[in-house]
Amino acid sequence: MSAGACLLVAPFSGRLALAQVGQWVKLSDSGPDTGSHGMIYDENRDQVVIFGGADSSGNNSNKFWIFDDSVWTELPSQRGLPNPTGNIGMTYDSLRDVIVINAGFYGAEGTWEWNREKWTKISVPGPSTRFAHTMVFDSKNGMCVLYGGTSIGLGSPYEQDTWGWDGTSWTLLAEDGPPARIYFDMVYDSARNRIVLYGGIQDGDYDKTFKDYGQPALSDTWEWDGTTWTQVALTGPNPGPRCYHAMAYDSERKKTILFGGGDKVYLPQFRIVSDMIWYTDVWEWDGVEWKQVESSGIEPPVRAAHRMVYDSKRNRIIMHGGIYKVITPFLYESDTNTWELSMTSGMSKGIWTLY
Repeated sequence: MSAGACLLVAPFSGRLALAQVGQWVKLSDSGPDTGSHGMIYDENRDQVVIFGGADSSGNNSNKFWIFDDSVWTELPSQRGLPNPTGNIGMTYDSLRDVIVINAGFYGAEGTWEWNREKWTKISVPGPSTRFAHTMVFDSKNGMCVLYGGTSIGLGSPYEQDTWGWDGTSWTLLAEDGPPARIYFDMVYDSARNRIVLYGGIQDGDYDKTFKDYGQPALSDTWEWDGTTWTQVALTGPNPGPRCYHAMAYDSERKKTILFGGGDKVYLPQFRIVSDMIWYTDVWEWDGVEWKQVESSGIEPPVRAAHRMVYDSKRNRIIMHGGIYKVITPFLYESDTNTWELSMTSGMSKGIWTLY
């Protein structure tokens, strides 16, 4: 952490009187040591899958992990495995039954697919090489949709283009939309056929002395309807400035769930830490308004660069990993814990569980 920097914790943002109730349950404390990883839920096999990310020493990984209800299992090395990498776009194409990643550095650049037997490097023109972007699967259009990110290098411009991958070719879907950004998150709302995007860090001027990097986080909400980006939630409460957060779409309750993150950027790959407030709050978006969800029981500690998915078989949110403690500018701790957030349909109540 830079000289004089501090780590602040904000359990609740105070932007809204709490109207919903949720509860966390801890599922596991012996999962992969990782943050900024890729994570998906494979509904065909009822499995959570993790690839890549950085451990507590800042070393990137190309390990593959499977979570079956309550136990993490590391898979043996697969044929054609990409090099260790992190801050990737990763999603599951349920129609073609393949995991798709788009990576930006350390020899793993480009688009890759895994069909449970081997990795295939995609050799067709597509998005520029980038990291800190996000990719989700649009099941209505049968397309992986990628947005945002930046190329390697301090001060590299951020991207605001939107791309679609249909398993054969990349298509540039839009060149404008939300302001260019990194370290945001987005999910696919299958009930409304919309991609929902929130927050991140907008492109701006940077302190080249490494004392600080980036702007305060954004607090805007955008939706992609397959053709056009539209900014929504222009009035009313919202999670506030937020980056390094995680989101998942609860298809049972038809709501997007957001947890954690911070209000400024933190870049371990450049060994830079900004003063930032880290959050432990939960929010939900129903397509009309944001509402804060009150958590009960034992809650996860503060964290950033974690990942969340929705387990449709058990109607629960699964959250794993992330960075939860900065020790020095050169050392931080990533979390090995896995948590469940259960939400009661209709009453909007939920419970976090640690597995």
